[in-house]
Amino acid sequence: MAVLEQQPIEVSEPGWFPDPQHRHNLRYFDGSVWTEHVTHYGPTPCAGCGYDPSVMLSS
Repeated sequence: MAVLEQQPIEVSEPGWFPDPQHRHNLRYFDGSVWTEHVTHYGPTPCAGCGYDPSVMLSS
């Protein structure tokens, strides 16, 4: 997994957050560093990213 330049953040939990480099809608933070996993349309499935596409929210 590529490690990208880190920007100061106020979170320490893994998850999808606004891209600190402002090039994408969201970028995945693994709890230590920003990863290369990005999206423009909400979280996307990736190994270890904490997103399971088989789990759907019902309204």
